[in-house]
Amino acid sequence: MKRSITLLAALAALVAFVAVVPATAGHGGNGKVCLIVDMGGFDDAGFNAGALAGAEHAARKLHIELASVAAETDAEVPDLISGFVESGDCDLIIGIGFRVGDAMTRFVDDNPEQLFSIVDFGVPPGSDNAASVQFRVDQPSFLAGYVAAGISETGKVGVYGGWDLPAVTLFMDGYALGVEYYNAQYAAGVEVLGWDPDTRSGVFTFDFNDPAAGSAVTDDLFDQGADTVFAVAGATGEGSLDAAAERKAAGEMVRVVEPDVDWFDAYGDPARVLLTSVLKNSDVAVYHQIEAFVDGTWTAGPVWEDLSTDGVGLAKYHKTNNQVPDSIREDLDPIRSGIIDGTIPTVPAFQGLSVEAESCDYGGLLKRITAVDRLTVEIELCEPDVAIPAKVAFPAFGIHSQGYLETTGGTGDLITSPIGTGPYEFLAWSSEITL
Repeated sequence: MKRSITLLAALAALVAFVAVVPATAGHGGNGKVCLIVDMGGFDDAGFNAGALAGAEHAARKLHIELASVAAETDAEVPDLISGFVESGDCDLIIGIGFRVGDAMTRFVDDNPEQLFSIVDFGVPPGSDNAASVQFRVDQPSFLAGYVAAGISETGKVGVYGGWDLPAVTLFMDGYALGVEYYNAQYAAGVEVLGWDPDTRSGVFTFDFNDPAAGSAVTDDLFDQGADTVFAVAGATGEGSLDAAAERKAAGEMVRVVEPDVDWFDAYGDPARVLLTSVLKNSDVAVYHQIEAFVDGTWTAGPVWEDLSTDGVGLAKYHKTNNQVPDSIREDLDPIRSGIIDGTIPTVPAFQGLSVEAESCDYGGLLKRITAVDRLTVEIELCEPDVAIPAKVAFPAFGIHSQGYLETTGGTGDLITSPIGTGPYEFLAWSSEITL
């Protein structure tokens, strides 16, 4: 029997884990859920606030008891998690974001009877008591790219990232492919500046908290002719709004797209330059985790929120509403349907890419790897190894963004080509064993 395992990109940590698809948890009915967020607090008008809203909605509708706490410092996070674990009162502990998620993973193995759900972060391989909730941000980014292309007057749109990480380039891939799709539908030639999904090269500030750098990069993209810039760079994107506001005041028609949450709620848009935001709907993700716990369908391992679950989406256009024509709006519903049913890809395809070692004399684990399609990679082993899920980890086997396939141990001449972005389903086998 073949067993599927999924490679996850762990946000803000340069590690992706492979975990065997787990069995369903045995819990159901009412219980107590404990929620932890980082020092951004519950009044951040963004991701944390959304998580609390989803948890409170679940508490009311599903009749569960809810305890919630926000850390005052990063150093306090482990103590808060420990407090919930040691209390023995929390049937499910939910952590939000990479700061909490990174700390929470250290408690998973030592507390096998405690259930954890970590939102927007990965979990250790083989964990039967931890769920990792991830977001298919490439899907709404595709819609944002389509809209940006559809309203472009210069024939150019831009995008940049904070760091060259899978969590960032997944946005950029979707955005670029959305522009490509618009071009194909309307025989247009809108150009994407700042990211090439084929060569995996683009523009990065190498900081998530540098608005000055964001302003400079955005100005450069505007100077090159882009009239909409997608800033996939956290707080660095504040500088993009500033740069666009200055251009708008000078008479230029420019716009900005921002990631993760609806930036209108947090920052407003007095200059009328915020086209939309690409959303990770933390309220939906948290509600779904609690709902699954209550009805007995909660599972450990990777959980993907996407357009089909309303876990991701596009924010309203707010003050740029009049810049998006009805024809573009009407296109979005069938595109959304195509994305959901899989007929419209939102990440690059690498069909047919295959690399193979001349022999297994190099001492590594892998003989051959082939990209069957954008989600499936076949692995041929040099020898039977039922433990391959635990051995396939990012430092030795990168499959995302600038990551390259390498032999286990990080050396050897097996792989020299990038394989693209995930998520991926892995099918591992050899001539003597089938997983």
